Amino acid sequence: MMDHFNEESLYKYFEKTIKSESVEIIQEIEKELVVMREKALKNVSDELEKSKEINLEAKKKLLYQKHQKNLSDLKHKYDLELMRIRNGLVNELINELKKKLIEYTKTDEYVSKMSDIIEKYRSDIDYIEISKTDSLNKKIKDIKIQTNDEIIGGVNIVLKKSSFQIDTTFNSKIEDAKKWFHQNSKLFVVEK
Repeated sequence: MMDHFNEESLYKYFEKTIKSESVEIIQEIEKELVVMREKALKNVSDELEKSKEINLEAKKKLLYQKHQKNLSDLKHKYDLELMRIRNGLVNELINELKKKLIEYTKTDEYVSKMSDIIEKYRSDIDYIEISKTDSLNKKIKDIKIQTNDEIIGGVNIVLKKSSFQIDTTFNSKIEDAKKWFHQNSKLFVVEK
């Protein structure tokens, strides 16, 4: 009977020991699983946070680029409108100037000044170009005249001996003034 008792007690002892050991092992494994789960959750959380920051930075960069493009487009549109207005004002000014110069060509002062210029070069003149409506047409008798409808006033003197011209037309003076204005006014006026 003793053998049986020993065997049974040995069985109970082993069973108790195995249960005790297995509970400890299971608790250790459960602790490791908790730690592993926390690490995995932390890694996933860190990755999500990093991904969120990357996406946020990318979106911020994209928004900044769109904003800069919108600003650039708006500035370009503003510059074009400003140039259009300035160009209109310059053209208005030039048209008014042309009207006044045409009126000036009808004065005695104009005829006197242009006659003095012609007299200065008279012996070297091949021909002169003047406007068809210029009052000098009636005053000049002994010099060949070619009319040019584009000339507002003044004379373009073509010399005999060389291919030089002495251009005192108002047209050239206006063009010189426009060039000077565009170079020195620091305005962005578009030439058409």
